[in-house]
Amino acid sequence: MSPVLANLLPLLLCLLPPQEEVVPALLERLQSADPAERRTAERALSEAGASAVPALRRALARDDAGIEERVDALVKKLASATWKEREEATRALARLGGAARPRLRTHEASTIPEVAWRVKSLLAELKELETGELAGAMYADAALCRLLGAAGDGPSADLILKAIARAAGGSPDGALDARRSAVEALAALRPSITPEQADRATEEGLKLLAEQRDRRTTGAVLRALGKLRSPAATPPLALLLEDASVKDLHLKRGAMAALLALDHPAGVRAVARTLRSEEPYLREAAVQTLSAAAGSDFGIDPSAGPAPEAAFAKVRAWWEARYKRSWDDEIR
Repeated sequence: MSPVLANLLPLLLCLLPPQEEVVPALLERLQSADPAERRTAERALSEAGASAVPALRRALARDDAGIEERVDALVKKLASATWKEREEATRALARLGGAARPRLRTHEASTIPEVAWRVKSLLAELKELETGELAGAMYADAALCRLLGAAGDGPSADLILKAIARAAGGSPDGALDARRSAVEALAALRPSITPEQADRATEEGLKLLAEQRDRRTTGAVLRALGKLRSPAATPPLALLLEDASVKDLHLKRGAMAALLALDHPAGVRAVARTLRSEEPYLREAAVQTLSAAAGSDFGIDPSAGPAPEAAFAKVRAWWEARYKRSWDDEIR
């Protein structure tokens, strides 16, 4: 797609009222190998607003209802008397992608030579495109999750969870994009999803955190875990924060923010303990994180060394008042 057309696409969306024609074309572009085209289509679908949500849901559900009838109708056109109609039907079948393959196979033995030839050629073409198609489907799933999350569409939560499960068989980059986007979408939908759905999203987020160390993924996942507010995230995040073998200070800072957002006593206590760390960056992050919640820095200067006992006693007192329990209590 040319840059000019890419910039005009959102405007064209407004000028072309029949969304039943525009939206499917945009959904198809979400699977493009060109990232710029995918972004343009995603932006246009976002601008379409709530009216596009039903189509977004159907696309994420991989709703192939009526696919057999569409394939049969197009195969009939492969026997058309006009070359143009045969070519158009061939291209339309190719656009249906892998979903058309099972039904196409039933036409391989057509008694019309050109139909049989075109069907076999299409099946071979779709087989060659299978890897790219899988990657495209993952990128499309990622975009659909983001769009539904941004739309606040709580009823799509189960579809988003299914997209996470599908990603296990996708290409590495596409699968990562789909999984990360799904977790972020479910976090955005937290007010309208069930605790069980939040727990399942949290489980996936923790898996991503264990697998990935790129800043974009870990930052996005940690923010999502805080928004999901599932108690299941507290123990692993607290362990990550206390693990001396983990040297990524940005990761630990993000874990602190997530633990404060989760507001579980064990997690906040783990953040407070880092005030006694030998690592000045961690102490500084802990002071900033806790002072935002407590409204006080407790008189701690992180650059001067680990928090002295008198100052740390103020932190313990604040924690005990906040959670109505003793600092030394065992917490599950």
